[in-house]
Amino acid sequence: MDSGFKFSSTLFRAVISWIPLTVLAIFNGTIWQSALAPFMNDHFAGALLCITLILIVTAYTGILWFIYPGWKKNGVWTTGVIWVTLTIALEFAVIITNSQPWDMLFYRYNLFAGRLWLLVVVWIAVAPKMVSLWATRLRVSRAGNA
Repeated sequence: MDSGFKFSSTLFRAVISWIPLTVLAIFNGTIWQSALAPFMNDHFAGALLCITLILIVTAYTGILWFIYPGWKKNGVWTTGVIWVTLTIALEFAVIITNSQPWDMLFYRYNLFAGRLWLLVVVWIAVAPKMVSLWATRLRVSRAGNA
């Protein structure tokens, strides 16, 4: 029974923490669309969008790591899986509701065409674990130097 409670609290926390992440991603995309895209070629602007989004996800995840103490031991992989699942579900919903062609979605994921969006999606999945590892190592190295 206790493990079910931990899972449900992790699930709830992951879903709730994904919402501000989505707002940050939309803000990043809006800045890209309005400020960068008109002055850069599409390929370079898209790459810059992906790189800044990876940095935003990393910073946001780092903040969450310090805010939620229980997250350090439990739920980082679960959080990543939930975040990436919700992100992909949102992409599918946008494609369906806007009647966009599926080719557009598949093109965004095509690394061979120079598109980096797949790296963002992968990073969303692994960022909670990677930030947890980095923060733990940083804390251990600081404790060893004190």
